[in-house]
Amino acid sequence: MKVSIEDENNFIVFLNNKNFNFKNNDDLEEQFKSIFNLIKSRYKLAVNGFYNIVVYKDDIYGMILVMEKEDIEYFDYFDNQVEMRIVISPYNKFVYKVENNDLNFPSINCKICLYLGNIYLIPNDNIKNIELSQILEYTTIIYGEEAEKILKFSK
Repeated sequence: MKVSIEDENNFIVFLNNKNFNFKNNDDLEEQFKSIFNLIKSRYKLAVNGFYNIVVYKDDIYGMILVMEKEDIEYFDYFDNQVEMRIVISPYNKFVYKVENNDLNFPSINCKICLYLGNIYLIPNDNIKNIELSQILEYTTIIYGEEAEKILKFSK
């Protein structure tokens, strides 16, 4: 698990090789609350209140959670109380933007695309974990609507 803290109220959680049970809402909420507790203890953030969570899923990578705290003034939350609204994104494919064009990547199990002057890698379903970890080391994960545009309009 990797956490990118945008500010004290907004963060992005990268969950490589993780899948949650999206069929049982109570179980899903408990899994998300455990992530909040981990963030609270590891990063010493005051995590409480109401959060909008957008879940981006990819069969190869796992999940990315975009968590934004909603500023609701009329509710008083206790120190450890977290409420959430979870939305599953319809965009379910990640692409990987190459940051340094001089590097060699394992391209046997990847499609290489060009979009707006940038190089992107799109892993095949049969990519090995070691190859994916090499890609993750030297790229930036692109997800959501931006990834969908790249997939649709790249060469």
